[in-house]
Amino acid sequence: MAVLDDTPIEDFAPYPDHGAFYRYEVDEKAQLDQQEDKEVLVYECDCDVQKRSGIRQSNLFIAKYTIYFPLEANPDAQSPIDKYKDCGVRRGMTFKGGFYGQTIEGQVEFIRPSQLGGMSVDIKVVTENGVN
Repeated sequence: MAVLDDTPIEDFAPYPDHGAFYRYEVDEKAQLDQQEDKEVLVYECDCDVQKRSGIRQSNLFIAKYTIYFPLEANPDAQSPIDKYKDCGVRRGMTFKGGFYGQTIEGQVEFIRPSQLGGMSVDIKVVTENGVN
């Protein structure tokens, strides 16, 4: 097995990136011509972003990423099921974050919490000509 560099393993950050999950809502009490989607922050975290795949179709670039982040322990837990707090992330929400100096924004497709205290979230990013 080849060693790529001499960086000690303790210098690696488990969650080197930062991102946030958002949902969008419309204030239906406002007048019709003033109603617009408002971005609502659901959860912000340090995370590890890993690209899974990318394909080009015509002028669209479609990439899939997995976002890994730790869950917060629930001090009031009564069983293994509620050992960690619900972070509120749901399918269909939007993730915005950084990845090796790039900003990515994509839609949440799958959510996988772990009993080990971590969460993995798959997102899909669709851009025109590879530009967000």
